[in-house]
Amino acid sequence: DIPAGLSRASSSINVFHSRRPDAECTMTVAVLVPAHNESAVIARTLAPLEAWAASGRGRIVVIANACVDRTADQARNACPSATVIETPIGGKTHAMNLGELALPEGPVLCLDADLIVEPSTLEALDRALRAGAAAACGRMQVNLTGTSPITRLYYVGWRLNPYHDNGKFGGLFGVGAAARTDLFPLPPVTADDEYVKRLFIGQIAFVPEAVFTARAPRRLIDLVRVRRRSCRGTRALRNLSTAGAKPIALRTFAVMLARGAQNPSCMPGLIVFLLINALVRFQLLFEPATAEQNWERDESSRISERC
Repeated sequence: DIPAGLSRASSSINVFHSRRPDAECTMTVAVLVPAHNESAVIARTLAPLEAWAASGRGRIVVIANACVDRTADQARNACPSATVIETPIGGKTHAMNLGELALPEGPVLCLDADLIVEPSTLEALDRALRAGAAAACGRMQVNLTGTSPITRLYYVGWRLNPYHDNGKFGGLFGVGAAARTDLFPLPPVTADDEYVKRLFIGQIAFVPEAVFTARAPRRLIDLVRVRRRSCRGTRALRNLSTAGAKPIALRTFAVMLARGAQNPSCMPGLIVFLLINALVRFQLLFEPATAEQNWERDESSRISERC
């Protein structure tokens, strides 16, 4: 059965149209922010949330894990109302497990430390979870400012991917109170978002009003690194019995090709998208098994800014 407020989408994800409740019905939204060496960008993520957290509407827990920079200090300065936990042990899932223990029972949202999000987005996801969804995701916008032409073409093709039709389950997602007890503690996986998505397949609410922004890699080499990490993490999930159904690559390709044919101006982007992903998969064929935990990330979009 689909909980009240949810409607069945064309895939295994349900669509939830968020409505603001009366002020007196507003609940405190719990947010986990795992962060590893994010001193350059964490302030731009947390500063817009400070007034919201200070009002008691949001409870933010930042987990600075294995940082050798000023991530924890920057988090405290940008958002004094947040709880900041420091641990010498690295690993995103370890950080999330540690932060989850600091929160009371109820739904919890997980937010990457380099994203831009408004309180209204976090509240919309929380409402979907309180309406009965096991997990919830929103819609990701990509900021292409300062990126190379090849990167901009890649994201033209990226938008054709039916994987994103019902939201982006990654970077920002939430799990409901009951699902939280099943999910935590998380295993030491690289693709934590994909792990959660597969675990709750068929029980996820897509909230179109919940919009957040990610900065795209500026250079091709950084884009390839990010794609390698993503594909590496997804590959590792195949060894987990709880990983759920695998993506159907051929069906995805067919849909993207059909969309490209309907929009000829998108074909160059589609070609670039396919070529870069083919390159990444070719590179992974020659990786040793010990590379599964290799965490590559984009440093080009992590540029310090005034908030």
